[in-house]
Amino acid sequence: MIRICRNTTKSNNAVTIAIPTSKSYSNRFLIITQVASATVSNLSISGLSEANDTVVLQRLLAKYNTNKDSVFDCEDAGTVFRFLMAYFAMSTRQTLVLTGTKRLLQRPITPLVDALCSLGAVIDAVPDGFIIHKKKTVQYPKKISVDGKNSSQFLSALLLIAPLLTAGLQLETQADPVSESYINMTLQAMSAAGVDVIVRDNCYTIPPQPYHLNHFEVETDWSGAAYVYGWVLAGLVDSAFIPELNINSLQGDAAIRQYAETLGVLTIEKENGCSIERNYQIQAPATTTFTLKNAPDLGPLVFVMAALANCNAIFTHCHHLALKESNRIEAMQEALAQLHISLTYTVENGEILIARQLNEVTKINPTSININTKKDHRIAMACSSLVALAAVVAIDEEHVVSKSFPDFWTQWRKVGRVIEQ
Repeated sequence: MIRICRNTTKSNNAVTIAIPTSKSYSNRFLIITQVASATVSNLSISGLSEANDTVVLQRLLAKYNTNKDSVFDCEDAGTVFRFLMAYFAMSTRQTLVLTGTKRLLQRPITPLVDALCSLGAVIDAVPDGFIIHKKKTVQYPKKISVDGKNSSQFLSALLLIAPLLTAGLQLETQADPVSESYINMTLQAMSAAGVDVIVRDNCYTIPPQPYHLNHFEVETDWSGAAYVYGWVLAGLVDSAFIPELNINSLQGDAAIRQYAETLGVLTIEKENGCSIERNYQIQAPATTTFTLKNAPDLGPLVFVMAALANCNAIFTHCHHLALKESNRIEAMQEALAQLHISLTYTVENGEILIARQLNEVTKINPTSININTKKDHRIAMACSSLVALAAVVAIDEEHVVSKSFPDFWTQWRKVGRVIEQ
């Protein structure tokens, strides 16, 4: 457990925050280089993320290449689980077992399995995961469909392995897939590797073609950068410079720029990075609406930011939050309730209402609150900004941040104070 609070001993007018590189891009580039390794030599990736998800994917791909083990534990990494499911199903030379944590195995995967089986894969569900059987020599159908309403990773996983299919692939999905920005990231990564994807309506067409670029550079992670906006809005620092942050990035969590601007935090493009700055002339609206359709992972953070800005906020397209590393709706309900902030979820339309109750000053700033992260990195990092509303914030299992931002608490110390760890 870590106990944190505001830093009242020094002025934090401006700081520089070191953000890791993107694990989302890193994981895509790792799959691309694995697929390309049969035909391209001297493959390399610059700036590969040190996030645990990426470390796990690297380790499992290295183990696969040695042919020395048949059990692959993805731990709690949903992206790794789905990407390897697709890659192994289309390439394995032996029968493999793909497994992970109990929570991981509860998360959606069936639409991807069904799509892979329609391509000729043989996959069996077992209590501890899935058995992926040795690839058969069959003529795969060129056109398949996948339901992406619960995860964009189903579509991304299939797109990334399409160059393995000698006939190419036509992939149909229903209108308006969730987290479309992450699909665009996948398409950009594939384009950087020399593979063209034709997108028309709800159909993605990948003609037969190999990956052929042998070097990739990973950009700074907007997912990690997003939490700096919370620190600035909380008044922990007036401005924070993030080196090498690409303001034009296709990363889904770059949407934090628009959310934050509504609440009075601006993104200023600088040479070699971006400055995140509080503009006190911008008053947050009393009531506002945000959509989480393309950036559902930002939900916990933007819930906190709405509370910090003292506005009632409606969030749409929230049903995916219950399917993440934790049920993030329940986790944030529990966290915010300690500050007398209500989070009301309407199942029928997937909307969440955040409302602060400001009747008594003592209710706004209690002595301390305890955050049950439910082993979810996003909950831990989002709640670090709640030190603006509570004297002390105690966060359990603080190490969960290693999933995406191993150095998070070191960077936090630049704007806040750690009482105990």
